[in-house]
Amino acid sequence: MPQLSFPFDLNGMIVDVMIAPGANDLAALAAAGEPWPTPRSGKGLIDTGTNVSGVSLRILDELGILPLDELKTLGIGGEVDVGYYEVSLTILNRTNGSQIEYSPPDVKVIGIDIPEIDALIGLDVLIGCRMMLDGPGRKFSLHF
Repeated sequence: MPQLSFPFDLNGMIVDVMIAPGANDLAALAAAGEPWPTPRSGKGLIDTGTNVSGVSLRILDELGILPLDELKTLGIGGEVDVGYYEVSLTILNRTNGSQIEYSPPDVKVIGIDIPEIDALIGLDVLIGCRMMLDGPGRKFSLHF
């Protein structure tokens, strides 16, 4: 079973991510003869307390990904309106030169604006893998 392993500290469980338009957007671009945008890499934060993953509004805009819909979600500050997008989201580990990646099928995410975080990885993505946490060792791994 392939796995990705990462260190963590009190700043959270940080992972490397690659974000690109979902398959439907890529097919539409191809049909229109338009080039595909270059995927964006960034910093993701594992958040087991959220059901829905999120991607930075800046990255969604850079990739030209338009919202599928708008919905209401409940957060710490109460109910807010958010855009709902479809993306390709890949978790990888660039720090150890690993070629292993975890890339579930296209994910429906909300647009987020969290300083220094490009993606919030929620249970909708984590449900496809086994997560092992070694608190005393200050490391965690994703097995898929």
